[in-house]
Amino acid sequence: MVTRNLPTKPGIQGDLLALFRGAIGLVLEVLLEQQVREMVGARRYERVGSRKDHLDGTYIRRELTSMGLIEMQVPSTRKQGSPLETIGRYERRTAEADGMTKVAYVKGVSTRDVRQVTEASMGEGVG
Repeated sequence: MVTRNLPTKPGIQGDLLALFRGAIGLVLEVLLEQQVREMVGARRYERVGSRKDHLDGTYIRRELTSMGLIEMQVPSTRKQGSPLETIGRYERRTAEADGMTKVAYVKGVSTRDVRQVTEASMGEGVG
């Protein structure tokens, strides 16, 4: 899992938030590994005649959640690509994060100030 030093809330609350973000990222990475293993038909470095595909490395995917930015390593295969049923194909923000920006806009926050609101609440600005 890739970690990034973001300005967080001071004290125990910030530490717990960072711990939860790390745990969520780790769980997502384990789920993605499991899905890739099923797509390939074999574990890493395992020689099996019934192998369907081969691993083709990983890439970093960033997802903005209500708890903040989560970065994870997404494995991919040569033929089938990446298992993105778990996190969504083109989504970079969760529905909660999008909902927060919509509510702020409806409440009268200007589009310029929405970035400041999301930076304060989630640690990452959304324009």
